[in-house]
Amino acid sequence: MNNSFRTFAGLALALAVFTGPLSAAEPAAPAAEALPPLLPDPNEPFYGARIQRTMTLLATSSPQLRRKVKILAYGQSIVAQAWSGKLAELLQEKYPDAIVEFSNRAIGGFGAASLVRTAWYDLYQEYPDLVIFHVYGGEWSGELERIFYNLRKYTTAEILTYTHHLDRQEKLERVERSGATASAKITEYLAQKYNCELVDVRRDWTAYLRHYGMEPVELLRDSVHLNDKGIELMTRLVWRHFKYTTLFNSDWSRLVRDYEARRLVEEGADEIQLSGDGWEVRDGGMVSTRKGDRLTLKFRGNRVDVIDLALKDREAKLGSARVLIDGRAPSEFPGVYYVERPSTAHKLWWPALRRVTLHGKPVMESWEMTIREVNADSSNFKFSVTGSVTGPDGEGTAAEKFVSNSGQFSILPWDFSAVQDAARVSKEQCPENFKVTWKIGRRCCDLWQPVAADPHIESTTLLAQGIDNTEHPLELIAEGDGLLPLKGIRVYTPPLP
Repeated sequence: MNNSFRTFAGLALALAVFTGPLSAAEPAAPAAEALPPLLPDPNEPFYGARIQRTMTLLATSSPQLRRKVKILAYGQSIVAQAWSGKLAELLQEKYPDAIVEFSNRAIGGFGAASLVRTAWYDLYQEYPDLVIFHVYGGEWSGELERIFYNLRKYTTAEILTYTHHLDRQEKLERVERSGATASAKITEYLAQKYNCELVDVRRDWTAYLRHYGMEPVELLRDSVHLNDKGIELMTRLVWRHFKYTTLFNSDWSRLVRDYEARRLVEEGADEIQLSGDGWEVRDGGMVSTRKGDRLTLKFRGNRVDVIDLALKDREAKLGSARVLIDGRAPSEFPGVYYVERPSTAHKLWWPALRRVTLHGKPVMESWEMTIREVNADSSNFKFSVTGSVTGPDGEGTAAEKFVSNSGQFSILPWDFSAVQDAARVSKEQCPENFKVTWKIGRRCCDLWQPVAADPHIESTTLLAQGIDNTEHPLELIAEGDGLLPLKGIRVYTPPLP
């Protein structure tokens, strides 16, 4: 398959087989006929080396301490197929004491040039522990690398990615003669550069077919999408990389770092500083009991959480504390605000807007765009936007950059493309007064209110996410309205500044 076809394969094939929305994992497929076992790989002892934080959280969970693990699958319709759901089931079955939060945000037919825009809704702001990612396109135009780059710049997530499987047009003999494609080499390059776990699906898929005398078509339901057997093989190939080992070096403590509050009392001057007369060592952590008690910490990162402390006295009255970062409330930082994925285009499962870019400190509210005066091929139209709090906030056209009157957000011309593409797919013009909606939220709290933590579940409370990945002073100042129990502070520092 040539490179130009691969760039657009996801779109063309998704449209050819589409029977309904494909924005999340498909329902589980019926059990496939038994497949022969995978071939042994001499490199298998090294599988899992680059996802050991995730594997450690899973494998070291116990009934006494259940750890939460957030895994997000992202890509196109191949990622949306049932194998990813089967993977989630296998993880929860093997690690029953871990709390696996698995979500699939894949968008069928969206190549890298589109996903690099929607990733702002779906990926970076979700801040998962592990991202499972695969997409077609973007190898030569830069969008593919930008997604990996942004994951390393805005999150501490581990990444598992994989090369393309064989499609119907590829002949096994030719694949074996030519070796790895240029696209596969780019994926391998990016996996090395950004320290990702690489599943070489293309290599393993080819070897499997050759060994068992099969052709690519036997694992496909159409030109590229997997049938039940293909789903089973993909599940197995990815699953065998989920290995826990204590034999590899690990440095993830510098990316996700825990500062213990009790260290100050027992070790002397330390990272966390506590001032005020109301601090007590209690139940394995520190508890503030008086108004004005203060915790301070200088940290470097773009996200900071409180590690919750479970008090033995379950009836104790819990209070609150003001949160200051750089001397300001977290809500004053523009980066803590985010846009939820907008509603879909007319008769299509794609988000109608590929990206809404926020500016400054926006209002937390719901937005509605009304589309009108659509031209014959839907290549251009007029629209107006209204916020549930802001009210009417401007008008524009799809042919030019739009900046809302309030200055809260902008939309670039190419981010209207789903509305235009929907007309080509459905063969219907976008109707007059079609509505597109989205919401603006934030990931922070200006007032920390401890939770009644379960002693058997690791629990954290988010203070701020999306601030600049630089050095910040954090302050928690007790309001004096109840107890403030905490084990410590957890800081996330992405590897790229």
